[in-house]
Amino acid sequence: MDFLGLVMLQNKLKAETVPVLEELRRACIRPVMVTGDNLLTAVSVGRECGIIPAKGKVILTEALPPRDGQPATIHWQSADELPAAEVLEKASKEVRAAFAEGGAHGARPPSPGPALSSASGFQEIKLLLEEAEPPPLPRPKTAETSYHFAIGGKSFAVILDHFPDLLSKLLLCGTVYARMAPDQKTQLIEALQRME
Repeated sequence: MDFLGLVMLQNKLKAETVPVLEELRRACIRPVMVTGDNLLTAVSVGRECGIIPAKGKVILTEALPPRDGQPATIHWQSADELPAAEVLEKASKEVRAAFAEGGAHGARPPSPGPALSSASGFQEIKLLLEEAEPPPLPRPKTAETSYHFAIGGKSFAVILDHFPDLLSKLLLCGTVYARMAPDQKTQLIEALQRME
């Protein structure tokens, strides 16, 4: 076998993409991305085209189905703070060990909501999921940071099956839906249409 070279492919945004998205925002229409691409590729494209603003924070959502007698779970991670591959591998082993010992928590722990484990250097992210209005927070003097959920097709399927009450809350801030199969795209559109 002889090495002949490398081939690199690049998908560039069409020239009209960014202006069209800006026009949609001016019309108060929130754009979302639904793609078959890899989740991190989709987040990168979302940032490039402005669907995710420069100061926007992306929260990667991973939902796992029930397994070995454990309930379905949801894990949250900030895309801006992705650890190195070796840290991810170590954390993954620790999480699996915690599940084996019965010490891990599911997606719906007691108030205030799901949180990412703070073990292995992960930052804890807590989400308010109750229906009650949160107490008013002081308004920052600088522009507010927006939060955007990025969800893969497998996670979307788990959320549909095991966390239907959480779906509408995720859809409100869901911006990137990646690795979506055609039937999942249809389910997503129908779920978005049912929202008021």
